[in-house]
Amino acid sequence: MHKQAEHYKKIHETYQNHYFDRYSRYYRKKIIFNKIIKFIETSNSTLDIGCGGPENYFELKKISKKIKVYHGVDISKDAVDLFKEKTLNKNSAFVADFSSKKLKIKKKYDCLLFLGSLHHMTRNLEGVIHNCSKFLKKNGILILVEPNAAFLNSIRNLWYRLSDDFDHENERALSIEEINCLCKKNNFSNLYLKFTGNIGFYVILNSMILKIPKWIKRITYKPLIFFDQFFEKLNLKYASAIHISVWKKN
Repeated sequence: MHKQAEHYKKIHETYQNHYFDRYSRYYRKKIIFNKIIKFIETSNSTLDIGCGGPENYFELKKISKKIKVYHGVDISKDAVDLFKEKTLNKNSAFVADFSSKKLKIKKKYDCLLFLGSLHHMTRNLEGVIHNCSKFLKKNGILILVEPNAAFLNSIRNLWYRLSDDFDHENERALSIEEINCLCKKNNFSNLYLKFTGNIGFYVILNSMILKIPKWIKRITYKPLIFFDQFFEKLNLKYASAIHISVWKKN
Protein backbone atom coordinates (compact mmCIF):
# COMPACT_ATOMS: atom_id res chain seq x y z
CA MET A 1 0.00 0.00 0.00
CA HIS A 2 2.82 2.43 0.88
CA LYS A 3 4.43 2.24 -2.57
CA GLN A 4 1.12 2.63 -4.36
CA ALA A 5 0.09 5.57 -2.17
CA GLU A 6 3.39 7.30 -2.89
CA HIS A 7 2.88 6.81 -6.64
CA TYR A 8 -0.53 8.50 -6.57
CA LYS A 9 0.76 11.27 -4.33
CA LYS A 10 3.40 12.01 -6.99
CA ILE A 11 0.97 12.21 -9.90
CA HIS A 12 -2.06 13.60 -8.02
CA GLU A 13 -1.91 17.20 -9.25
CA THR A 14 -1.20 16.28 -12.89
CA TYR A 15 -3.88 13.60 -12.75
CA GLN A 16 -6.48 16.10 -11.51
CA ASN A 17 -5.54 18.56 -14.25
CA HIS A 18 -6.00 16.06 -17.08
CA TYR A 19 -8.69 13.66 -15.92
CA PHE A 20 -11.07 16.27 -14.56
CA ASP A 21 -10.82 19.15 -17.02
CA ARG A 22 -14.05 20.20 -18.80
CA TYR A 23 -13.43 17.92 -21.78
CA SER A 24 -12.85 14.79 -19.70
CA ARG A 25 -15.85 15.58 -17.50
CA TYR A 26 -18.07 15.95 -20.56
CA TYR A 27 -16.80 12.66 -21.99
CA ARG A 28 -17.58 10.83 -18.75
CA LYS A 29 -21.07 12.28 -18.70
CA LYS A 30 -21.92 11.23 -22.23
CA ILE A 31 -20.14 7.87 -22.41
CA ILE A 32 -20.23 6.62 -18.80
CA PHE A 33 -22.38 8.52 -16.31
CA ASN A 34 -25.55 8.61 -18.39
CA LYS A 35 -25.47 4.80 -18.44
CA ILE A 36 -25.04 4.24 -14.69
CA ILE A 37 -26.90 7.16 -13.10
CA LYS A 38 -30.17 5.24 -12.76
CA PHE A 39 -28.47 2.67 -10.53
CA ILE A 40 -26.91 5.34 -8.30
CA GLU A 41 -29.97 7.53 -7.88
CA THR A 42 -32.10 4.58 -6.73
CA SER A 43 -29.58 3.75 -4.00
CA ASN A 44 -29.82 5.34 -0.56
CA SER A 45 -26.04 5.36 -0.07
CA THR A 46 -23.07 5.15 -2.47
CA LEU A 47 -19.35 4.65 -1.84
CA ASP A 48 -17.01 5.82 -4.62
CA ILE A 49 -13.96 3.55 -4.34
CA GLY A 50 -10.74 5.13 -5.55
CA CYS A 51 -12.62 8.43 -5.72
CA GLY A 52 -9.53 10.52 -6.56
CA GLY A 53 -11.33 13.67 -5.35
CA PRO A 54 -14.95 14.90 -5.44
CA GLU A 55 -15.26 15.65 -9.17
CA ASN A 56 -17.22 12.51 -10.05
CA TYR A 57 -19.66 13.27 -7.26
CA PHE A 58 -20.24 16.83 -8.47
CA GLU A 59 -20.73 15.69 -12.06
CA LEU A 60 -23.22 13.01 -11.04
CA LYS A 61 -25.10 15.55 -8.93
CA LYS A 62 -25.46 17.77 -12.02
CA ILE A 63 -27.14 14.87 -13.84
CA SER A 64 -29.47 13.85 -11.02
CA LYS A 65 -30.84 15.59 -7.95
CA LYS A 66 -31.88 12.22 -6.53
CA ILE A 67 -28.42 11.20 -5.28
CA LYS A 68 -28.51 10.76 -1.51
CA VAL A 69 -25.53 9.78 0.68
CA TYR A 70 -22.33 9.74 -1.40
CA HIS A 71 -18.97 8.99 0.23
CA GLY A 72 -15.47 8.49 -1.15
CA VAL A 73 -12.55 6.27 -0.23
CA ASP A 74 -9.04 6.43 -1.69
CA ILE A 75 -5.55 5.17 -0.95
CA SER A 76 -4.28 8.74 -1.45
CA LYS A 77 -4.59 11.13 1.50
CA ASP A 78 -4.36 14.09 -0.91
CA ALA A 79 -7.42 12.84 -2.79
CA VAL A 80 -9.39 12.26 0.41
CA ASP A 81 -8.44 15.68 1.82
CA LEU A 82 -9.58 17.30 -1.44
CA PHE A 83 -12.87 15.37 -1.34
CA LYS A 84 -13.61 16.50 2.22
CA GLU A 85 -12.53 20.08 1.54
CA LYS A 86 -14.69 20.50 -1.58
CA THR A 87 -17.76 18.81 -0.09
CA LEU A 88 -17.40 20.73 3.19
CA ASN A 89 -17.93 17.49 5.06
CA LYS A 90 -15.14 15.93 7.14
CA ASN A 91 -17.00 12.62 7.21
CA SER A 92 -17.58 12.36 3.45
CA ALA A 93 -14.37 10.46 2.64
CA PHE A 94 -11.70 8.35 4.28
CA VAL A 95 -8.28 6.86 3.51
CA ALA A 96 -8.16 3.08 3.09
CA ASP A 97 -6.80 0.27 0.93
CA PHE A 98 -9.95 -1.43 -0.33
CA SER A 99 -7.98 -4.54 -1.29
CA SER A 100 -6.82 -5.14 2.28
CA LYS A 101 -7.97 -8.23 4.17
CA LYS A 102 -8.07 -6.06 7.30
CA LEU A 103 -10.35 -3.42 5.77
CA LYS A 104 -12.77 -1.94 8.27
CA ILE A 105 -15.67 0.32 7.30
CA LYS A 106 -18.19 1.63 9.80
CA LYS A 107 -21.27 1.04 7.64
CA LYS A 108 -22.59 -0.96 4.70
CA TYR A 109 -23.67 0.76 1.49
CA ASP A 110 -26.44 0.26 -1.07
CA CYS A 111 -24.06 0.95 -3.98
CA LEU A 112 -20.32 0.54 -4.51
CA LEU A 113 -18.84 2.42 -7.45
CA PHE A 114 -15.52 1.72 -9.20
CA LEU A 115 -14.84 4.34 -11.88
CA GLY A 116 -11.64 2.94 -13.33
CA SER A 117 -10.20 2.01 -9.95
CA LEU A 118 -10.54 -1.78 -9.76
CA HIS A 119 -7.74 -2.34 -12.29
CA HIS A 120 -5.36 -0.57 -9.88
CA MET A 121 -5.95 -3.34 -7.30
CA THR A 122 -4.97 -6.40 -9.31
CA ARG A 123 -2.66 -7.90 -6.70
CA ASN A 124 -5.74 -8.96 -4.75
CA LEU A 125 -8.79 -8.76 -7.00
CA GLU A 126 -10.49 -11.61 -5.20
CA GLY A 127 -10.05 -9.78 -1.91
CA VAL A 128 -11.53 -6.61 -3.40
CA ILE A 129 -14.66 -8.35 -4.65
CA HIS A 130 -14.95 -10.18 -1.32
CA ASN A 131 -14.85 -6.79 0.43
CA CYS A 132 -17.52 -5.55 -1.97
CA SER A 133 -19.80 -8.36 -0.87
CA LYS A 134 -18.90 -7.73 2.77
CA PHE A 135 -19.67 -4.00 2.74
CA LEU A 136 -22.70 -4.05 0.45
CA LYS A 137 -26.20 -4.43 1.83
CA LYS A 138 -28.37 -7.28 0.61
CA ASN A 139 -29.55 -6.56 -2.95
CA GLY A 140 -26.87 -3.86 -3.11
CA ILE A 141 -25.44 -2.68 -6.44
CA LEU A 142 -21.83 -2.96 -7.62
CA ILE A 143 -20.84 -0.75 -10.59
CA LEU A 144 -17.57 -1.44 -12.43
CA VAL A 145 -16.17 0.80 -15.17
CA GLU A 146 -12.83 -0.67 -16.23
CA PRO A 147 -10.35 -0.87 -19.15
CA ASN A 148 -11.09 -3.81 -21.42
CA ALA A 149 -8.32 -6.44 -21.65
CA ALA A 150 -9.79 -7.77 -24.91
CA PHE A 151 -8.73 -4.61 -26.78
CA LEU A 152 -5.07 -3.64 -27.49
CA ASN A 153 -3.93 -5.39 -24.32
CA SER A 154 -0.37 -6.23 -25.39
CA ILE A 155 0.25 -2.59 -26.33
CA ARG A 156 -1.29 -1.42 -23.07
CA ASN A 157 0.88 -3.74 -20.97
CA LEU A 158 4.04 -2.48 -22.66
CA TRP A 159 2.81 1.07 -22.19
CA TYR A 160 2.24 0.43 -18.47
CA ARG A 161 5.81 -0.79 -18.06
CA LEU A 162 7.49 2.04 -19.96
CA SER A 163 5.57 4.98 -18.52
CA ASP A 164 6.20 6.45 -15.06
CA ASP A 165 2.55 7.49 -14.97
CA PHE A 166 1.53 3.88 -14.26
CA ASP A 167 2.09 1.59 -11.31
CA HIS A 168 2.54 -1.48 -13.54
CA GLU A 169 3.08 -3.83 -10.59
CA ASN A 170 -0.46 -3.22 -9.37
CA GLU A 171 -2.51 -2.30 -12.42
CA ARG A 172 -3.60 -3.97 -15.65
CA ALA A 173 -6.66 -4.07 -17.85
CA LEU A 174 -9.37 -6.56 -16.88
CA SER A 175 -11.32 -8.99 -19.02
CA ILE A 176 -15.05 -9.17 -18.52
CA GLU A 177 -14.63 -12.95 -18.11
CA GLU A 178 -12.35 -12.42 -15.10
CA ILE A 179 -14.78 -9.97 -13.54
CA ASN A 180 -17.70 -12.29 -14.28
CA CYS A 181 -15.93 -15.19 -12.57
CA LEU A 182 -15.03 -13.18 -9.45
CA CYS A 183 -18.47 -11.64 -9.12
CA LYS A 184 -20.37 -14.90 -9.49
CA LYS A 185 -18.00 -16.57 -7.01
CA ASN A 186 -18.97 -13.90 -4.49
CA ASN A 187 -22.70 -14.26 -5.11
CA PHE A 188 -23.30 -11.38 -7.53
CA SER A 189 -25.58 -11.57 -10.56
CA ASN A 190 -25.18 -9.37 -13.63
CA LEU A 191 -27.74 -6.65 -14.37
CA TYR A 192 -26.05 -4.71 -17.17
CA LEU A 193 -23.06 -4.96 -19.51
CA LYS A 194 -21.88 -2.47 -22.11
CA PHE A 195 -18.68 -2.22 -24.17
CA THR A 196 -17.82 1.35 -25.11
CA GLY A 197 -14.98 3.85 -25.64
CA ASN A 198 -12.80 4.11 -28.70
CA ILE A 199 -10.65 6.95 -30.10
CA GLY A 200 -12.25 9.52 -27.80
CA PHE A 201 -11.39 7.46 -24.75
CA TYR A 202 -7.68 7.72 -25.49
CA VAL A 203 -7.50 11.29 -26.79
CA ILE A 204 -9.81 12.88 -24.21
CA LEU A 205 -9.58 10.77 -21.07
CA ASN A 206 -5.95 9.70 -21.41
CA SER A 207 -4.38 13.00 -22.36
CA MET A 208 -2.00 12.81 -19.39
CA ILE A 209 -0.57 9.49 -20.55
CA LEU A 210 -0.44 10.41 -24.25
CA LYS A 211 0.87 13.92 -23.51
CA ILE A 212 -1.96 15.46 -25.53
CA PRO A 213 -2.22 19.26 -25.09
CA LYS A 214 -5.46 20.87 -24.02
CA TRP A 215 -5.96 22.71 -27.32
CA ILE A 216 -6.23 19.40 -29.18
CA LYS A 217 -8.80 18.17 -26.68
CA ARG A 218 -10.73 21.44 -27.07
CA ILE A 219 -11.16 21.13 -30.84
CA THR A 220 -11.72 17.36 -30.96
CA TYR A 221 -13.74 16.37 -27.88
CA LYS A 222 -17.24 16.83 -29.32
CA PRO A 223 -16.70 15.00 -32.64
CA LEU A 224 -14.79 12.23 -30.87
CA ILE A 225 -17.58 11.78 -28.34
CA PHE A 226 -20.08 11.61 -31.21
CA PHE A 227 -17.92 8.93 -32.86
CA ASP A 228 -17.64 6.88 -29.67
CA GLN A 229 -21.40 7.11 -29.09
CA PHE A 230 -22.10 5.92 -32.61
CA PHE A 231 -19.52 3.12 -32.41
CA GLU A 232 -20.73 1.83 -29.05
CA LYS A 233 -24.06 0.85 -30.60
CA LEU A 234 -22.21 -2.16 -32.03
CA ASN A 235 -21.25 -3.22 -28.46
CA LEU A 236 -18.00 -4.76 -29.73
CA LYS A 237 -15.96 -6.56 -27.09
CA TYR A 238 -12.78 -6.64 -29.20
CA ALA A 239 -12.90 -3.00 -30.35
CA SER A 240 -13.89 -1.15 -27.19
CA ALA A 241 -11.56 0.44 -24.65
CA ILE A 242 -13.74 -0.11 -21.58
CA HIS A 243 -16.57 -2.20 -20.27
CA ILE A 244 -19.29 -1.04 -17.91
CA SER A 245 -20.87 -3.76 -15.82
CA VAL A 246 -23.47 -3.58 -13.04
CA TRP A 247 -23.97 -6.36 -10.51
CA LYS A 248 -26.50 -7.15 -7.79
CA LYS A 249 -25.56 -8.81 -4.52
CA ASN A 250 -27.85 -11.80 -4.04
